[in-house]
Amino acid sequence: MEVSIAQPLGFTQLGSRTNNEDTLFPDPKVTTPQQRWFMVCDGVGGAERGEVASQLAAIEFDQYFRENPVTTVTDAYIQEALSFVQDRFDEYVAENPQAENMGTTLTLVYRHDGGITVAHLGDSRVYLIRKGVIEWRTDDHSYVNELVKAGVLNPDEARRHPQRNIITRAIQSGEKRAKAEVQLLNDLEPGDYLFMCTDGILERISDELLEKTLGGSDSNEEKMETLLACCKGQTRDNFTACLLQIATVTGKVTHRHG
Repeated sequence: MEVSIAQPLGFTQLGSRTNNEDTLFPDPKVTTPQQRWFMVCDGVGGAERGEVASQLAAIEFDQYFRENPVTTVTDAYIQEALSFVQDRFDEYVAENPQAENMGTTLTLVYRHDGGITVAHLGDSRVYLIRKGVIEWRTDDHSYVNELVKAGVLNPDEARRHPQRNIITRAIQSGEKRAKAEVQLLNDLEPGDYLFMCTDGILERISDELLEKTLGGSDSNEEKMETLLACCKGQTRDNFTACLLQIATVTGKVTHRHG
């Protein structure tokens, strides 16, 4: 199964913050449709440590993928890559003890011979949108999402909850290592969108607005400009997004995660 994509698009902005703790990989200015993996990370830890964490995660995942190439991405491969990255976090904190509390979310989209694998930790998201309808999205690893699933909060209450930024999984140093949640997407069609974003985007962009914008007739560049305009000057947090559109899908599904 071969999945090709159109030109990837993305942006990352400060919002109302003084530094950007989000990382978008690769840089939209240099990426091409030949790129196989894409990441959006949102760092936590304060005093610029979140910025270090998100950049470190993206750099080290990229290094692992380049040094350990595969034709099919499995759950085990992603967890091995994550373990490699967590080792690098341990090394960084050993040399910089003041960074002990740093961590980062991860959303990863990896295009390979078996389809597209999505992996995530934390509350940054990946959406699969087809003909203006959200077909699937990642499930936030967050305190408020656990309350929603338990029936304590509804989604609207969760968006306004004072503890909405508490995440239950992250990439960080230490013995308590989280696993990534991994999903293989192989029921893909030309025209489908994969939209990756940090939670700063969600301050201003609802599921309904995302469906309306990506389901419209504008060019992909115009769609991203619309989403950027919705957030610019309106968010408290940094905000980052990446848009990937499926161009072609050829061949049969021959691999499953294992």
